[in-house]
Amino acid sequence: MGALLARALEESKELLKLLFKSFVDVLTERLPPVSADGEIPNLRAGDLNVNVAAHDTETATMEIDNENGADNSEPNGQNTNKGYNVGELEQWCLCTLGYLKSFSRQYATEIWSHIAMLDEEVFAGDIHPLIQKAAFSGLCRFTSEGSHL
Repeated sequence: MGALLARALEESKELLKLLFKSFVDVLTERLPPVSADGEIPNLRAGDLNVNVAAHDTETATMEIDNENGADNSEPNGQNTNKGYNVGELEQWCLCTLGYLKSFSRQYATEIWSHIAMLDEEVFAGDIHPLIQKAAFSGLCRFTSEGSHL
């Protein structure tokens, strides 16, 4: 029984490490870089200098239903009737950061038992501040330097 419990604990530790590394890898590829002066990009502002290789250059068009039969086609992320313009990549980043925060909050009890390993193997080094903020705020955690995000 003890061996099964130890194995399950080790498997959950590896699963958490793999999951967090996957979040970090995929978000790092797509998030806009932090400016030279340390300013964190605002994904909700739109029109960011994002990693163009990860962004499809063709703009898809979405159809909006309208009872009057008028053509309301507009490029995705290009809704000019609103007071903002968030592109598809920025929206994807915002959603994925939200998933990371939600996952961290939902499984905080399980994550905290492995936080030292995650700090060493996932959150060490040059991690994007938005990734760290999403994960740590889901855990209601201070940064590794001791300051609150």
